[in-house]
Amino acid sequence: MEDLLPGALLLLLVGGVVFAWVDWRLRTRKLPRLLGPSWECPHCAVANEAELTICWSCGAAISRRSLYPSTAAASETWQCRKCRAWNSVSRRSCWSCANTPAKQPKRDA
Repeated sequence: MEDLLPGALLLLLVGGVVFAWVDWRLRTRKLPRLLGPSWECPHCAVANEAELTICWSCGAAISRRSLYPSTAAASETWQCRKCRAWNSVSRRSCWSCANTPAKQPKRDA
């Protein structure tokens, strides 16, 4: 019985390593891929991941056209006067503080 214990422990260790490797490989296949290239914020020039629609640094909204610098329009965002967060032109209220401007939002570039 004592002669079998080291072999059984070695088999258990090797089996655990193999199982962990196979599990890791299967999990990495299920991870989501990037939707596209990262984009640079037009307001603060910070690099953002492709999945983000607003800048993680300054909160500036990004439009689909802004992913391509040659077709980016400078007037597609407006800045909230209350919290200074950047919003898409299509939004009527601020995404951050829900402030609704009394008049048409000022479109800052």
